[in-house]
Amino acid sequence: MSTDTIVIASRYCGPPQSGNGGYSSGVLANFIDGPVAVRLKASPPLDVPMHVERDGETVRLLRDGAVIAEAKPCAFELDELDIPDLPDMACAMAATARFPDHFGQYFPTCFVCGTKRPGNDGMRILPGVARADGVMAAPWTPGDLWADEAGHVRPEFIWSALDCPGGFAVMGDGLADGVSVLLGEMRVAIDSPLRASDRCIVMAWSIQREGRKRLAGTALINEAGKVVARARQTWVEVPSASIPGMKPLVRS
Repeated sequence: MSTDTIVIASRYCGPPQSGNGGYSSGVLANFIDGPVAVRLKASPPLDVPMHVERDGETVRLLRDGAVIAEAKPCAFELDELDIPDLPDMACAMAATARFPDHFGQYFPTCFVCGTKRPGNDGMRILPGVARADGVMAAPWTPGDLWADEAGHVRPEFIWSALDCPGGFAVMGDGLADGVSVLLGEMRVAIDSPLRASDRCIVMAWSIQREGRKRLAGTALINEAGKVVARARQTWVEVPSASIPGMKPLVRS
């Protein structure tokens, strides 16, 4: 078994007091090659050491003996995710201008979608509805801060970019007052590297609803119009009051 340690810095928060689900999942997924499924069992704590434990092909993230997340290799073929027609950059730019104000109240300091992050401290991926079929899109130009020594965006930041847009896609289907959604699981395949400074598009769409579970798909598209990474997500409805630090939502 491995005794590696992971610390999710507060910079990479989703909700104010826990790690962004995509980033946290991506850090754990780095211990496995190929497509990976990560299931979040609890909110990833910030600024504390968590231990990585291997058990065969399964990799778990633990805090004081409690399992925070579990990662496994998965078969994730391209034809398993019915990706809608890809939006172009003009469509993505127009869509992000329609980012609903009330969405920004969910987690305004989120590393990925927070509207209150200063300067280049966060990704600011703010998707809006791009087409009549409900597909959401946003532009994103990753900076050198997110790159490895070869100039490619590090996998955990690709997982991050694929995370929040899926949540907005399922929230676009409507939520009852006092209800929010949290990421439960992501299956991600990174098909080709993405260069830092490449202008790209993140797209997201709702797939279906199963009780409290809401399924979404997301994809990352490079400047050449090619899908370089994709995800299938499970989001879970939870009472908003159960999320520490979440601001009250006021829909316009």
